[in-house]
Amino acid sequence: MSAMTKKIFKDIVHRKLRTILTILGITVGILSLSAINVASNQFKSSLAYSTNITSAPDMHIYTAPTNPDLADVLQDQPNVKTVQAEGNIVTRWAIGQDHKLLQIVGILDFQHVQINRFRLVEGSLPGPNQIVLETGARSYENVPVGGHISIQVGRAFKEVTVSGFVQTQGLPQAALVGRAYGYMAESSFEQLFNTAGVTDFAIQLVDYAQRYQTLDQLATVLQENHVSLVGSSVGRDDSITVIANGIFGLMDLLSVAAIALSVILLLGTIASLIAEQVEIIGTMKALGGLRGKIVRHYLGLVFCYALSGTLIGVVVGTISGYALANYLASLVSLDIGPLQIVPWQILESLAVGLGTPLLAAFIPVWIGTRITVRQALQGYGLENTASRKGSRKGRSAIGLLPQTIQFGVRNVFRKPTRTFLALLTLAVAGASFLAVQTANYSLNALLNRVYDVYRYNVMISLSTPEPFSRFQQILGPVDGVGSIESFYQDTASTRWGQAALTGVQLDTRMYHRELTAGRWFTASDQNAVIISQDAADISGLKVGDTISFTLGTSTARWHIIGITRDYSDIGAGNLGILLAPIPQIDAMLHIPAGLTQNVMIQASVSAPSQAYLDGLTRRVDAALSNAGFIPQITTPQEQIAQNQSKYEIIYLMLDVVAIIIALVGAISLANSLAMNVLERRREIGILRSMGAISRKVAQVFWAEGTTLGVLAWICAVFLGIPAAYGLNIVQAHLLAPVPFAFDELDLV
Repeated sequence: MSAMTKKIFKDIVHRKLRTILTILGITVGILSLSAINVASNQFKSSLAYSTNITSAPDMHIYTAPTNPDLADVLQDQPNVKTVQAEGNIVTRWAIGQDHKLLQIVGILDFQHVQINRFRLVEGSLPGPNQIVLETGARSYENVPVGGHISIQVGRAFKEVTVSGFVQTQGLPQAALVGRAYGYMAESSFEQLFNTAGVTDFAIQLVDYAQRYQTLDQLATVLQENHVSLVGSSVGRDDSITVIANGIFGLMDLLSVAAIALSVILLLGTIASLIAEQVEIIGTMKALGGLRGKIVRHYLGLVFCYALSGTLIGVVVGTISGYALANYLASLVSLDIGPLQIVPWQILESLAVGLGTPLLAAFIPVWIGTRITVRQALQGYGLENTASRKGSRKGRSAIGLLPQTIQFGVRNVFRKPTRTFLALLTLAVAGASFLAVQTANYSLNALLNRVYDVYRYNVMISLSTPEPFSRFQQILGPVDGVGSIESFYQDTASTRWGQAALTGVQLDTRMYHRELTAGRWFTASDQNAVIISQDAADISGLKVGDTISFTLGTSTARWHIIGITRDYSDIGAGNLGILLAPIPQIDAMLHIPAGLTQNVMIQASVSAPSQAYLDGLTRRVDAALSNAGFIPQITTPQEQIAQNQSKYEIIYLMLDVVAIIIALVGAISLANSLAMNVLERRREIGILRSMGAISRKVAQVFWAEGTTLGVLAWICAVFLGIPAAYGLNIVQAHLLAPVPFAFDELDLV
């Protein structure tokens, strides 16, 4: 073993604490990169199975019960790739006193499912009076295979046996969409729900861009075959994939910050090492050592640090990433599967973990080794100390403090380069932490006020339109029901993305107007629309412009008369709200006047308690169920909770990366203070010889650490607020447009 190699190992073990902290700093940076890569790949691969567009339908056509052979007729139409006939109904699953939505699909042939293919994960395929449930249904009730569930059929509830559990390609999870899914044999489906024929045609297209033209064409075919078109839905649901991509995009951005902090930590360590070994460098040069060889020696030392930290980071990061992916999957009922190790991810972590420290260390090593033998033997340092004038001013400013604290504060800038690097690390860590907390606060604040524009207490939705007068007749006598209003909402397609076409009564009292420009509707308005502020920001449209959109087989071009503050359509890839009077929407969609699928209820008492609303919800539920309806009943609080659970992943993952960044900052501070302690053992000995007890000596370093912390906090505040605003803009680009909100408590 060469002398230089021996010296590398001697330098590693000579300052054990410095070695540990340096390796730990590199480890944390690579750990974050590896964990994010593994979690991202694992989560996305599981999500890709559940949202595989090769299996998902491009559209659904809902009809009155009809012959399944109609699928062959539709299959022969231009641009139609695959058609699958099935039964389809949304009913309710009774779980104790609660009711959860359950969408049941009747399958003609379980061996030849072409659209929304699924795989059996437990139990068996269903027989007579049996159902196989999606695995996500267990988030509602952990029913065993062979157990029974009670589902609503007309006015009564009937029991069916659970034969097993499946996982479906292209189907969102129950926790994300607020409903569970199940499959039955079509014969059992028709017998249970008393239907005679299929009611749904799931269709895949050759050219997805021609989906609306194809829907028009298929509607004509249905009319020619004397089949009633009840409804349709067009488009693929890729919102979860967009959210996942946005989350991991943000995490990748923050992981870069963690690695950058690890590099700064390494720079401080190498600068301290070079400063400590000035005389040794001079001695090596005096003995004939060339500068290039000395540089290679110190880079070899850095390589040992980097190799140790990288290997630990890759191993721990892979395990942590898989654990993180499993936890995230549990939030959305995904089956994460076995650990998948992707070679390029390991190579990326190794390249970053080994290459970045060497590149970062080269500059201080190159500068530090240019010192001459004479300068080294004269004790020439790499850093100049503070001027005496500055020291006198500093002593004057802190003269009222105890001597030990004065000593600690003055020593903060004893090593300016090291102090600068420690301050930089702490400030960036603090700014990143503040930015992440502000992003989370902004999103949470928005989710809490998403439904501020509405003044209803209970929302009711049915699967088919009913006369509004029927709702009034059934719900009017219910105790606690104050006023009832009709409501409409569906997804329209625009050139900027999906928009929520929302219809309200012209004289609505349950929709709170927050106009930022323009005016409200009048009775004489035709083809008029009010758009939300986020829709205006994304599209660049303003009052006086027109907006074109498509819904089902209908296309419209409406005149914008106002802009309102309404964030109820928050989501990745969403444009926002298009608001219009209900009669105008009915006319566009050729819906008979007076029919509605949704109504809003306002309680008869002002400021009702949650217990009162729970009772009102149960009474409304009972009244509609007794009338033979299968209602979906929600409250604003439930919708907010569902949105928050949907975005819970964002909170968690951003917090994980923020904690990693904060940890690197803490390690940097510990490393800086540890170096100061090791370099000043003689001073500590002198203080002890003068009678200073351990607590007094410790106060010196506590004062130094506290001063560094306060200075870094000030820098972090000035850096963190702009960084928070910038992260909010990135979040709006990757996930959803979120108004900036700042919580002063985050400064604490």
